[in-house]
Amino acid sequence: MKPARLILPFLLAACGGKRDAPPPAPTAKAVAPPPAATVKRDDKAYKAALASARKASRKGDHAAAARALEQALAAAPDDQKALVELGWESFQARDLARAEQATRKAAAGADARLRGAALYNLGRILEEQNRKKEAIDAYSQSLAARGNRVVLERLRALDPAAAQAADPARPVALAGPFPTLQAYCAQLQGTTCYLEEEARSSGAGKPKGVVAPFRAVKLFSAGKSEDDRGWRLAIQTDAGWFVDEELVPHEDDNIDLRGRVDELEVAPQCAGGKPLVKLVVAEIDCSGEIEPGDVVVDAHGKKHVADGYHHHLYASAERSLVVCGVGASGKPSCTPKIAIGQSAPDRNGEAEHGDWQNRLLATFFADGRLVLAPDRADAKNAPETHFLAFP
Repeated sequence: MKPARLILPFLLAACGGKRDAPPPAPTAKAVAPPPAATVKRDDKAYKAALASARKASRKGDHAAAARALEQALAAAPDDQKALVELGWESFQARDLARAEQATRKAAAGADARLRGAALYNLGRILEEQNRKKEAIDAYSQSLAARGNRVVLERLRALDPAAAQAADPARPVALAGPFPTLQAYCAQLQGTTCYLEEEARSSGAGKPKGVVAPFRAVKLFSAGKSEDDRGWRLAIQTDAGWFVDEELVPHEDDNIDLRGRVDELEVAPQCAGGKPLVKLVVAEIDCSGEIEPGDVVVDAHGKKHVADGYHHHLYASAERSLVVCGVGASGKPSCTPKIAIGQSAPDRNGEAEHGDWQNRLLATFFADGRLVLAPDRADAKNAPETHFLAFP
């Protein structure tokens, strides 16, 4: 038994008083979760599903179109275009819950044009559910993403005040007043004014027939240097000079985007029965070079061989209307540029001298409406209406 007695004190000492902590129980080794499977975009399947969806939609089978768009999204997860179309087809199929879910997801996408379309669709979905306040907000956000006549008219039917506030042609107050244009130029940092220069373009320059509340209207250029400047519009009233600082780049700039002021006039009786200053400006994208013998495609899709060397290829050009007026504040304000036409290239690839496409003619009404209508009877675009409310 002695061996047992010899072992016992050891066992007691191990169980009482100070003692070392028992070794930790073995734990299972942490295993990292497997990485989430990434779905590779299948462009072929995506395009096939998208084509199938659009074919079903044309036949009026919106439920089938929605199912095909689900397949498109399986091939290209979170594709913004497919989400927009899924939301609309679900709306047409009366599946409002699915429509709203897909459309909100599309509205969170990066492409501003698709985001604007999704937000318009969302407004329609919310209207259908009598959620008027949310629909107004969706339409307003859609217009902030990109101006659109249909969205503006839809918003105007729900809330005229909200439509006026969201109108992309809403006038913006000019900088000023300044006692003189020299005083305006003096407060600019790193900018030189060329006050004696007039816009060398047909129809532009000093307008004739300036009437109250305008005392003078003038164009001048300003910028960091002669090679980096743009046209500015100055309007003088009894309060002083006011300046629109965002017109177009200078026409002589050696840059890829050139600007030109084609027309400048003061209309004695226009929107609201008050005088307006109207400008037509052009912006030309000069994005490359063309040499004799190069093949170019003109506005009508016809191919031509260029007959000369052109340092700048005028790839596209856009004409815009700017309208300025004075409201109750007594201070001039101007609309942002409103597109009224695009030009496609001529036989030498120069859009500046090519055919103007999608031209809109401006008509002003005494109630403040500005209506832009296509200049051709066969044009597909409906007239575009803006309300010029000068603050």
